[in-house]
Amino acid sequence: MLPEALIVRYAYPVIFAGAFVEGETVLVIAGLLAQQNRIAFPGVITAGFLGAYCGHLFWFWIGRRHGPALLARFPRLRRGVDRALPILHRHGASAIFIAQYFYGLRFAAAVGFGVSTMSASRFALLQIVNCTVWALLVGGAGYFFGHAAERFLGEAARVEKYGLIGVLVLAAVIAAVHHLRSRKKPSSGAVC
Repeated sequence: MLPEALIVRYAYPVIFAGAFVEGETVLVIAGLLAQQNRIAFPGVITAGFLGAYCGHLFWFWIGRRHGPALLARFPRLRRGVDRALPILHRHGASAIFIAQYFYGLRFAAAVGFGVSTMSASRFALLQIVNCTVWALLVGGAGYFFGHAAERFLGEAARVEKYGLIGVLVLAAVIAAVHHLRSRKKPSSGAVC
């Protein structure tokens, strides 16, 4: 199967999975693909929204159900929640929208909301708005960046399909290495 066919065939599940786990890069690339008419822009936004929404509800549920035990077991998550809690207390429900745009804070904030007294239904309703806006902004940025790049580069932008696959593979490798290195660092106990 040609690389472009693979991208098109698995685009929406990949977008969903990427958005489930902090997927700005995946959503921007998906926006670029939509701009090039390889995949549908409404599908990009829908998959991005659903992935982010399901991810946030999952982490909220984890916080609600297993919060204290989870935080005791995972000091790194504890540090993230400790960073998120002052924002949650200071800004209340609007912290949902603030945390969405800070890389690495999204999961911790969702767990923090799960540990907090916010009702699950209120969290779910606010997340509908939050994830919709996020998917439109991030996916739209990819779409409009692709349009600008294509205008700037002209037909040369059509040659990048293999380069795009290379960038995706490189991004996955970098993310994996970063994840593995961060797991090997000894915990100093200090709050970042």
